[in-house]
Amino acid sequence: MSRPSKSGLEYFPLEVIQDDDVALLEYECGIEGFGILIKLWQKIYANSYYIKWNDDIAILFCKDNNCKEDKLDSVIKCCIRRDLFDEDIFDKYGILTSSGIQKRYLNVCNSCKRKNIHMFKELVLVDDYCCELIHELTELTPELSTQSKVKESKVKKSKGNKKEKNKKDKDEKCKHFDFIWLKNAEYEKLIEKFGQEDADERLEILNDYIGSKGKKYKSHYHTILSWHNKEKKSLPISQRSNINSNKYFDRFNEIYPSHRNDDSAYDEWNKINPNEVLSTRIVNAVKYLIVSDDWSKDNGRWIPKASKWLKTRQWDNVKSYGDCKTCPSTNVTLTDKGICIECHKKQI
Repeated sequence: MSRPSKSGLEYFPLEVIQDDDVALLEYECGIEGFGILIKLWQKIYANSYYIKWNDDIAILFCKDNNCKEDKLDSVIKCCIRRDLFDEDIFDKYGILTSSGIQKRYLNVCNSCKRKNIHMFKELVLVDDYCCELIHELTELTPELSTQSKVKESKVKKSKGNKKEKNKKDKDEKCKHFDFIWLKNAEYEKLIEKFGQEDADERLEILNDYIGSKGKKYKSHYHTILSWHNKEKKSLPISQRSNINSNKYFDRFNEIYPSHRNDDSAYDEWNKINPNEVLSTRIVNAVKYLIVSDDWSKDNGRWIPKASKWLKTRQWDNVKSYGDCKTCPSTNVTLTDKGICIECHKKQI
């Protein structure tokens, strides 16, 4: 009969020089507070990397460790305030854990060559490197996902320290393919930079590389960006910025008056080789000029050819940003009359 898999630890590392947060907790709660923290860590690591916490468990903890409930409450409050325990997970699930606890847990499991390391994905707080040590991720079980009732006087949140929900959503890591871990915000940035299809293709390439070589990276997001930069550096200098050049030129080409556009415009664009900031500035200058009196009169007869306009850098002569004179809009594209494009359309 096979031995049942073990989730808890028989020991955990305790640093000789403590972190500032632990030192501040000891200053605030005394040596007894430090002792309570060690006992809480022992209880957590004996279970795995977390423990469920409620009033009944707190009473039993005080009984077993000969401490008062009020003292225990003050220590847990301090631990949450100083990120020794994660505030969001405690508020949502009534569970005590932290990124530091999880890192130490995974490192000990890895050094012991423990197989089948399991974690609940809602509780994961570690970075990409440590996530690679996890063998199995599952949803929280019903008994853990339901918050137990805790006395109102215990562990009240500070409104000033409460994290925004949308920030938490962006910081939450999701698994892509077999080995890739990205924050939601990081994945959105990759899509914005490369497009959905290209971003997913880059993720798949990195995933296959990790799977075949067994490589480990601290950040999969920055690894993809690093590979992209190496890809650019492998090109001749004159072509490095052209990776996104077509995309930026298409934006310019779509809005420049078609009857004055010409085939040489693309060649001039590549000579300028604008980055995203300059491309946006050029496009905004065209938007401004389209509604100006100079380009509007005589059915656009005096609009220069696109190639000449680019060659002579005429966007430098356009002051297209400012505050609209007729509406509350600020820092917007203005016509030569000092009003925004929306107000200009209403006056036509």
